[in-house]
Amino acid sequence: MKISLPTTVDKVVAGDAGTSVDNPIDALIIGAGPSGMVSLRNLLRDDPPLSVLAVERQAVPGGIWTGHIPEYSTLQDLVVEYECHGVKFPRREPQRRASRDQVAEFCEAYFQEFHLKQHVLWQHNVTHVEMVKPMLHKVDLSPLVEGLEKSVSRTVYTRSVLICTGHNMSPYMPKFPGQETATFPIIHNNNIREAKEIPTSDVLIVGAGPSAMDIIQQACLTQNATNVHVVARSPHWGAPDMWWPSLWRFGWTDLHLCRVLYRVLPIFVVDSILYFIHFIWALIQGVPEWRPPFHEGASAKVGLILRSHLVPAYKNGQFKIHNGCSIKLIDGDTVTLSNGIVLKPKMFVAATGWSTDSSYLPEGCEAGEYDSLAAADAERPLYLRFYDQDYPGIFYISVAAGFITYTENASFLSQAVNQILRGTWTPPSAEEIKKSNKEVTLHHIALPGLIENDLEAAGFQDLRGKNYR
Repeated sequence: MKISLPTTVDKVVAGDAGTSVDNPIDALIIGAGPSGMVSLRNLLRDDPPLSVLAVERQAVPGGIWTGHIPEYSTLQDLVVEYECHGVKFPRREPQRRASRDQVAEFCEAYFQEFHLKQHVLWQHNVTHVEMVKPMLHKVDLSPLVEGLEKSVSRTVYTRSVLICTGHNMSPYMPKFPGQETATFPIIHNNNIREAKEIPTSDVLIVGAGPSAMDIIQQACLTQNATNVHVVARSPHWGAPDMWWPSLWRFGWTDLHLCRVLYRVLPIFVVDSILYFIHFIWALIQGVPEWRPPFHEGASAKVGLILRSHLVPAYKNGQFKIHNGCSIKLIDGDTVTLSNGIVLKPKMFVAATGWSTDSSYLPEGCEAGEYDSLAAADAERPLYLRFYDQDYPGIFYISVAAGFITYTENASFLSQAVNQILRGTWTPPSAEEIKKSNKEVTLHHIALPGLIENDLEAAGFQDLRGKNYR
């Protein structure tokens, strides 16, 4: 009969681990979504396993994918991106983009396959993280509901903290000039749970990201809405939804193509190739608004891929895109755009992204002070970090990975943390980290696939790639 040994969760709940600076646990993972679960497995998989505790606010895995976003949301996540971790992804139509329920189902299967649930402290919150010294932190925990079987309300000492909360935490709603006078509803896209909530005409959508694409599709295709206007500060890309279908059938997508191209060709060559692919496609489809400006660089816009089945809706005049545009003024029932056009919308949808709450971290900010995609402009940008040189032992996993490669990049980064904790790799100096921020971490958002090469060049060895078990 196999004896079940106590987990780190059991020891922390019983007060046998993490109670002081003399008996810290090895790692505390914040979040049990896609990146958190991959990180948890990587830190537990070697023998002997590290003492690892994951903390999750919900009662089930999946993070934002478990009921927080509308069912139709995809956030531009690719199905193939999840299929490199030894667990079959529940494929449905359409097969390219991963829907909310598919990802939630995958996360549940992943936890079951690798027996991870017992390593998570469910329905708890991390309220404060403070560095005692490099590679030693104290973390305050508290339960979110009463009567939990395993409940902790104390400080836990840990050698490392892995931030796996992503950057889709709180809907970000900017202030629009004159919004207090509006006679029409101004709604964040996350609050639209079903397409039938969208009017069948006169819809104004602000945003150029994945959520805006989802709302355009729901308005124009599901609701067959007319006179839909999309206001975008940055131009949309005119990329087809799948590149070369014959290759896609073998698991190749735009992400995989970029991964290969950036490995074998100079960056400026790949940027040029991507630009002309998009440009030629836009010319053929006759969609001038989707022709990308060359000076902005092709690689940085790969995430803004417009679904090709929206082309007929565009050509039929169902929606109009106002590029390089913003809201100038809301006055009662009218909206004036910065290009001078005046609209009378029945609904104003702000597909403006999310805000990251880092207030519990050293020098962190509350949600709402900046949106997630503008975080790189903050004084202490989260996007520039994996290993925090100011607070050694804090690792930004899902934030540093970039939203389009959550699990794959999180896998490589958490394996690097594993080596740091086991003493097989020595963290570089603050100067070396500062120099390598741009070269090692930041560009992976735009150049997915290079992270394995860069980490190995930085001294990490034998990182497990795709299809490992």
